[in-house]
Amino acid sequence: LFNNKKNLIDSYNLSFDFFNGIIKYSDRMPNVTDLNGNADFDGNNFIFYINSGVSEALKLNNAKVLLYDFDKDTEKAIIDLNLVGFTIDISNYLKKTSLNPDSFMRLEKFTGEPTLNLELKFPLLLELNFDEIKYNGFLSFNDSEIKDVFSGVDLKKIQMTIDINDQLVNYAGQGYIENMLVEIEGSEVHNDINKLNELKIA
Repeated sequence: LFNNKKNLIDSYNLSFDFFNGIIKYSDRMPNVTDLNGNADFDGNNFIFYINSGVSEALKLNNAKVLLYDFDKDTEKAIIDLNLVGFTIDISNYLKKTSLNPDSFMRLEKFTGEPTLNLELKFPLLLELNFDEIKYNGFLSFNDSEIKDVFSGVDLKKIQMTIDINDQLVNYAGQGYIENMLVEIEGSEVHNDINKLNELKIA
């Protein structure tokens, strides 16, 4: 049933449900709590399918956690989170994932309740360094607004996607100024205040 290297199960299938679980992987990162779902183990990988939960002020719609490389010196994890919340809460949340929290300051200009898909990859270590966590995110706004973009004029009905990784943040979308459709784009490079380009609206 067990191999000789790391006392792992070689050929065994295991499934179970779980309730009120918690994910904690770094003291600097937000915990994910009140988790409910089910898990499978096939002898090589552990996969947790999460149906509900919360992480700080954000609601967890669903999530998937993969634990793998049990036959290697260092096991690894991939966490996929689908979160929703108010823009200010998502901005505060993302600031905790970055070495440079100022990279997300532009997010706070948008109103609404966007959806955040966040993928985290890291080794399973008891003392995990913050910079060992690699992340990618995809933020989606639907019918958002930016107040007072031009002398009291608001940008409305914004459809916006924002790609986020540990190097930069890219904005792309469109919205309306009164009845005129405009395109929106911009980027922010982490750890370089000189590369925080203005959002281009045209």
